[in-house]
Amino acid sequence: MPVVNAPITANDYNTVQSRINTVMNTDYGQTLLSGQVSVGEIITDDQLDNLRTDISKAYTHQQGTGPTITDVDEGDTILAAHLTNYENVMTTVESNIYSIGAGQFSIEPGISSSRTSGWNSTLEHRVLVSFGSNLARTQFFKAGGEIRFTASQSGGSSAINIDWRNMLSNMGTIKMNYTQTTSTGSGTGSSIGQQDLTGSYQQIFRKTGSGTYAANDYIVQARSQTGAIQFRIYFQDDKGGNPDENVTGTTTSNVQHLRASGSNVSLPAPTYTNQATLQ
Repeated sequence: MPVVNAPITANDYNTVQSRINTVMNTDYGQTLLSGQVSVGEIITDDQLDNLRTDISKAYTHQQGTGPTITDVDEGDTILAAHLTNYENVMTTVESNIYSIGAGQFSIEPGISSSRTSGWNSTLEHRVLVSFGSNLARTQFFKAGGEIRFTASQSGGSSAINIDWRNMLSNMGTIKMNYTQTTSTGSGTGSSIGQQDLTGSYQQIFRKTGSGTYAANDYIVQARSQTGAIQFRIYFQDDKGGNPDENVTGTTTSNVQHLRASGSNVSLPAPTYTNQATLQ
C-alpha cells in the first residue's frame, strides 16, 4: 500500500493499471485508454484520467451506474491517496467480474424450430452456437453473456397437450451463464456454466411433467466444441399408454442470447446453426 500523502509512483500506477487490464482486456476483450508507464515517470493528469475512465467503464458495465471515483484537477499533485480510491473501486470490479448491469446488454433472437404435426416419443432440437474462437466464447460469458432457452406448446385441447403447455410455460426462461444454469420458473438447473463444459454432453436443465404425465421431460444438454457450444434440447413424451397419446398443435423450441452491448463493454453476437430440427 503506498504512503497516503506521498506522490503516486509509476509502480503504484502500473499495479492498478495491470488489474484493470486483466478485467477489461483479458476478460472482456476491450481496448483500454490507459497503459503502463515507465519507471521514474511522473504520472500526469491525462494518464490518471485514462485509468479512471477504464475503471469506471468496467464498474458501470457491472452495476449499471458509475462509481464514486476521484477526478484530480489538472495541476494538482497526484497523491497515493487518490490511487487508494481507485484501488477500492477495482476491488469491487474484480469481485463482480461476471455481473452485468441494467442498460448494459441486449437480448437478441438466435434460432428456433417448430413442429406442427402430431408426435410422441422424443423430439430433438440440436443447435450449434458459434463464437469464432475459444477466447471469444470465454469473453462473451465473462462479460455477463448468457445463452437462453424457451419452449412452447400451442393448440390442442387434450390433457396431454395441456400438460405440455403448462410444463413449458412454467419453466420460464432457462439461462446458461459463465458459472451455472438457472430458470426464471420451475425446473432443475445445474451448477454447470460455460466454464464447466467438456467435450461430452452434460445435462444443464430438466423440467418434468405432472400427475399422469410425470414421465415426460424437457431436457437441455451442452458440450464444448472449438470456438462453439453444441446444445441438445429434448422433448421426451415418455408416458406411453395403449394407445399412446399424440401431442398435437405446434411445439416450438427457441434459443436466444443476452450479450454485453453497452457503451462501456460490447461483444459480438454468436451465430446459430440448426443441426437437427423438431420436424
